[in-house]
Amino acid sequence: MEIALIPSSAKVLNSINYTKNTLIILGQDFFSTKTNYFFSNKEIKNLLSKTKNIAILINRYFFESELKKLEKYLLFLKDIGIKKILFTDFAVVEICHQKKIKFELIFFHETLVTNYGQFDFYKKNNISTVFLSPELNLKEINEIQEKKKNMKLMIQCAGYSFMFESKWKIISNYNKEYKKNIPINKKLFLKEESRSFPNYIFESKFGTYIYSSYNISLLKKIKELKNIDYLLIDSFMHDDTWTKYTFHIFHEAIKNCNSKTKLNNLFNEYKKINNKELNSEGFLGNVSDLPYLKNNDQK
Repeated sequence: MEIALIPSSAKVLNSINYTKNTLIILGQDFFSTKTNYFFSNKEIKNLLSKTKNIAILINRYFFESELKKLEKYLLFLKDIGIKKILFTDFAVVEICHQKKIKFELIFFHETLVTNYGQFDFYKKNNISTVFLSPELNLKEINEIQEKKKNMKLMIQCAGYSFMFESKWKIISNYNKEYKKNIPINKKLFLKEESRSFPNYIFESKFGTYIYSSYNISLLKKIKELKNIDYLLIDSFMHDDTWTKYTFHIFHEAIKNCNSKTKLNNLFNEYKKINNKELNSEGFLGNVSDLPYLKNNDQK
């Protein structure tokens, strides 16, 4: 088990004690979305001189007119020594096949992988790792861990949980229709009348995204996730302070996963750091305890 980190900035990487067992996931403009910071080519090459355990985040969908640019980008990543790619669009797989580009491919569709039934298909397409949907409960994840064979698994252990995506510029269109001036490219709130808490809504140049109003926090489930290969800390919409302390807490939790006392101490420390945030184990905990649910939400 190792930590996979989507950092909140380049600066924060200078303040955390990441090791060769930490997968650093970097986004770049045009090819990445839902990330706080776009790394330049120079910053990536500089980081490669310090660690080879780097993956590039290619988590958007591409139009046919953009595929040549994507192909050129993948060849560039190969040339500079990138070994791992997190991808969402299967155009990445097809281009790698056609051009015989060998990456360790990580399928990063955040809501799609809910069972082990398609693992053979993924392996035939040279996909080594899949990201498991946050809507799975612990029983379902344990079943996948038992049946995974040689497929690697990634699960989000900290950060806001992704829920919905649209290519429509929902906030911009609302502004235009109703002559409003709601800012985009920042964390906004979207609230249903029947819910206790709002969700977060964010618009980029590629579309609109909705996230949960709570932070996933799986500290107390570390031991039960021992067969998960990567625990993902997603810093999207979080700052450097949150990223730094969250990384520290989970790094210590992995080292002490067999000590209930130490995990409880780390959990209490983490609660103090995140005292202004709603924290939840999501569907890995008791669903009735999800912080956004009212008593009548399950009826």
